[in-house]
Amino acid sequence: MHLLRQGVPDNMTADNWPPDGTPYRPAKWRRHAPAPGHDIGPPTIHQGLQAVYRAGRRFELIADFEYESAIAGVGRFTCPKGMITDFHSVPRALWPIFPHDDWAESAVAHDWLYRRGGVTRKQADQTHREVLRFLGASAARAQAMYTGLRAWSWRAWNDYRNGKPWPT
Repeated sequence: MHLLRQGVPDNMTADNWPPDGTPYRPAKWRRHAPAPGHDIGPPTIHQGLQAVYRAGRRFELIADFEYESAIAGVGRFTCPKGMITDFHSVPRALWPIFPHDDWAESAVAHDWLYRRGGVTRKQADQTHREVLRFLGASAARAQAMYTGLRAWSWRAWNDYRNGKPWPT
């Protein structure tokens, strides 16, 4: 069993971010068993997400976040303490439908795989979808977000492959 987040704090909206340095801790938690067919082994969250708000849409991991994927070629990886993320890079107009900070674990894992490389873009996008489903997102939501990644995230992928620095 894994202790995972569900939802976001009631006081955390697009217009009402917590002050700088406030811990990002979800208001609701639930026990989650591994997905059917994954009773032993991946996918697994080995170390949960802990992040603090920094500025704008930036959050910083205050502890390593460790995930093990069942996607072939991805395996187990660690997003390091100190990593900066904006969670999901969703345009503000779509936040009511796809909040950029919902299911943040999937966004952090995806950001790290894009930056680190060592996997294909498709594997990174599939891992994002896998984490969404593992955390309990509906198949429709996971597929819609996956389709958006496949259509629009090529620029970020290319930027990182061409040496663009990570956000700070």
